[in-house]
Amino acid sequence: MLAFAAFRLAWLNPGVTGLVVSHILSHVRTEIVPRIIALLRESGLYAGETRMDRVIHLTHGGSISYGSSDRPDSLDGKNAAWICGDELRYWPRSSYDKATARVRQRGARYPMQAFTTTPEMNWIYDEFADRSDRTVIHASTIENKANLQPGYYERLKSTLSEATYQQYAEGRWISSSGSVYGSEYSEEHTIDDLLHVRGEPVIIGMDPGVQAPAVLFCQRLHYCQQHQARDCLHILDELVPDDTPLSRMLPLVLDKAERRGFDVETIYLDPFGGNSRDQVYGVRVSEVLEQAGFQVEFSYDPNDTSILNGIEVVRSRLLSADGQRRLYIDRSLVKSARSSRNVARAIAGYRWPERKPGQNTKSNPIHDETSHIMDALRYICVNLYPFEGAVRVM
Repeated sequence: MLAFAAFRLAWLNPGVTGLVVSHILSHVRTEIVPRIIALLRESGLYAGETRMDRVIHLTHGGSISYGSSDRPDSLDGKNAAWICGDELRYWPRSSYDKATARVRQRGARYPMQAFTTTPEMNWIYDEFADRSDRTVIHASTIENKANLQPGYYERLKSTLSEATYQQYAEGRWISSSGSVYGSEYSEEHTIDDLLHVRGEPVIIGMDPGVQAPAVLFCQRLHYCQQHQARDCLHILDELVPDDTPLSRMLPLVLDKAERRGFDVETIYLDPFGGNSRDQVYGVRVSEVLEQAGFQVEFSYDPNDTSILNGIEVVRSRLLSADGQRRLYIDRSLVKSARSSRNVARAIAGYRWPERKPGQNTKSNPIHDETSHIMDALRYICVNLYPFEGAVRVM
């Protein structure tokens, strides 16, 4: 749709420059520009491309420049008469302001600014949904079912939460207020008496902060007899000590694993925390853990490091759009919980910031004492179950 809109605006606006922008440059170059060029060739409007300058030349004397929101320098110096932007929910607000400020060239017959995106309750909601001078067209991607893989929407239903399925498949604005996992989490259905399955490895998610570190011990069961479910994740134990640097946290992890008989193979970290230097050891956290015999896993892919993508993966494990529950917490962790840092309390207390009138919606949940154990859970889930709705960066 975006490629066709850009082609149409190029056709209707001879002699001037258009601007095409997406969230990352590789997406523009691999997904958008080839489609635009194909339409231009078919119409006879294509006159060549200067890739170094990121410009497509047109036979009517106009051109199309392109750039990305994550590289504001790619937008510098470009004056345009119209703009098409893709994946707007991933843009920083500053990049949107900068890109639209470049639309100032005179001479356009149809000086349109058009953007396509999955709806998100962040700044784009405030910019478009709450303003009478903006036109919002809602398009259900279910209408495109005939052009997609067989079983695509069935797969989305099994891997996304109900709210996010509505967001992706039906193009609905989904409110980000109140409890993060409020519509999916149910103590009745999520808390259970879980058994440590001997012979199956135990995996760890760790947020190695000094003041409020958090560790989760989980088992991934490819088929769970207890819940009659495929790919079930059981949270068996946790560590949430106060003021504990890695030099003192590591012995606690090793002791817990030995006492519980956990065969721990892998620790999942945030890439930024994993590459930070421990205050005592003076080396990277990941190196300390590897020297202790653990396999450390983390991803630099922005789709995996996105807090919102990670939250969606957790939500879909708690309750997917097709009604499956594949994430459970051992009942002992409810009985032993003493604060909101414990997983059984944190999962219910993890909240979005309140949206106040006249203020932009905040994209991420409130950062408080519930965040650390929720981050540890997110590191596990996003590495084991990559977010199906993400635009994968190649």
